[in-house]
Amino acid sequence: MKSSRLSGASWRGELSPAIEGVGPWPSGPSRKLAEGNPQTMEPQERLKILLCAYACEPHRGSEEGVGWNWTLQLMREHEVWVLSWSKYRELIERELETSPLPHVHFVYYDMPSWLKPFGRSERLYYTLWQLAVLPFARRLHRQVGFDVIHQLTYTTVEMPGMLWTLDAPFVWGPVGGGQVPPPALKSYFRSIWLVELGRALRKQFLRLNPLVSMAARRAACILVANQDTYRLVESLTSVPLVKASETAVRLPSDVADRAEDEIFTITWWGHFIPRKGPLLALDVAAELRQRGARFQLLMGGVGPWKGLVDRRIVAMGLKDNVKTLGYLTFEEMGPLYDNGDVFLFTSLQDTSGNVVLEAMSHARPVVSLDHQGAAEMLTEECGIKVPILTKQQVVEDMATALQDLSRDPVRRRRMGKAGRRRVAEHYDWDQKREIAAQIYAAAVRGDTPSRARETVGAV
Repeated sequence: MKSSRLSGASWRGELSPAIEGVGPWPSGPSRKLAEGNPQTMEPQERLKILLCAYACEPHRGSEEGVGWNWTLQLMREHEVWVLSWSKYRELIERELETSPLPHVHFVYYDMPSWLKPFGRSERLYYTLWQLAVLPFARRLHRQVGFDVIHQLTYTTVEMPGMLWTLDAPFVWGPVGGGQVPPPALKSYFRSIWLVELGRALRKQFLRLNPLVSMAARRAACILVANQDTYRLVESLTSVPLVKASETAVRLPSDVADRAEDEIFTITWWGHFIPRKGPLLALDVAAELRQRGARFQLLMGGVGPWKGLVDRRIVAMGLKDNVKTLGYLTFEEMGPLYDNGDVFLFTSLQDTSGNVVLEAMSHARPVVSLDHQGAAEMLTEECGIKVPILTKQQVVEDMATALQDLSRDPVRRRRMGKAGRRRVAEHYDWDQKREIAAQIYAAAVRGDTPSRARETVGAV
């Protein structure tokens, strides 16, 4: 593993062997894959991949975990240069001190200091970073000669970056973000509902975004994470679209069984922000309490609405039933799932939901809204999906689903085992390597696989 100390201060200079920790690397593309199974490549046949993972951090979920875990998979068959935000450098290099990664070269970039005040807006900063990194990436490509350029994180369909302008096959995704929040549940967004409406409207006019439309046309292949995004992207381009989730999990080797005489425990984890639906979770808890159910709801996470949630718990008389746990590390998440009987997923707008897969991997059934990525991850064998008609109907149906599961431990165990099987068959990280191998091989050979081709791990 090699990493560089490149930042906004050095982005104007030419890349050279003199830059600490970077290169020199052989110039020009590597030898292309021979016909046949791409998993049988010899070391000299490793493709040179530039993986743009703006968010990339070990032992994390969400976007950071997507960037890191795709890196771990790609390095098994390719030589990978990971282009990431310098914010993650310290955490990555600390991890590499004890667990070095062969065939991986981390390259960090940050914008010039005069642009950093824009960091107060995460969306704007990310957009500017993607634009500003292009000259830097172009010089890196001139020195290394990449076989494939892969735009990974953030996994938003609204900002593909500019790396598609480089002279190499461009792979984009998996992308999500095509989903919009359900109007029936708009009250859970409170004062920012109009902002969400604006975002939804912007997606409807995505074809007017020149960066998106040009990237969609130039791509060798686009991976899409859910059906909402697929419908949005398919109207922009005729290039191959592959349905594949952006995330996956590792199955824990041992899963703890819950004693039947313990209090029925519902777990919830997420950022305390409107689109994760923490206020919906509280309404469901209040409905259960009104019905006289004996339960506890454990809510892990942090965020700007944490204080609001704590105050609502007191105001709604739920102190004996609902507890907020604060920040949990990735390692602490396992015990949270194991200490629960059912996982409650109330996200109002999500590409997929890593926590859904994590709960399934711990053999816990999931109660979720029947929409967006979670609806594609879950089946009736491993979860209960609640349709969205009205706010009151959603609250009552979620409470009923939880109450039914509380009374049937045999059904809970059966659904938990089915969830683990589904994860093993469709959402294991190893399958991302297989997806990438197929797509990269086709891209460098100039193949054009049929649209909507189902791949391993497809949603």
